[in-house]
Amino acid sequence: IEARDRREEWLDCARENRNAAGLDDEIAIVEADAREAALDADCVVTNLPFGVRVDEDLRDLYAAFADRLVEGSVDRAVALTTKPEFLPLEPVERYDIPYGRLDAAIVVYEPWG
Repeated sequence: IEARDRREEWLDCARENRNAAGLDDEIAIVEADAREAALDADCVVTNLPFGVRVDEDLRDLYAAFADRLVEGSVDRAVALTTKPEFLPLEPVERYDIPYGRLDAAIVVYEPWG
C-alpha cells in the first residue's frame, strides 16, 4: 500500500497514523502530486479535495488526476468527492452520502476497460 500527498503536514499525519497502527512495513508514505505522478496500482482510492481549503481550480486538478488514471496502469479507482461532475470519466457506481454538513459521493471508475 502506498499513501500519497503533496503537502508535508498531511504526510506527517499519515505517518503518525500508520505508526500508531503498527503498519510501518505495510504502508509507504510518499510525497507526490496527483496531477503529475504516474499511477501503477490495481486500485486507487482517493479523497479528492473538496475545495474548502484549496485555492486552485478543482476542475483543472480533477482533469489532470483523471489523465493520470487513464495513462497509468490502474484497474479501478474509487473517489470520495463533493464534485464528481468535475472528473471527466463515467462512473460505474455512485453512492451519494452525507459527509458532515456537505453532500458528497463515493464514485467508482473503470474508465479504461
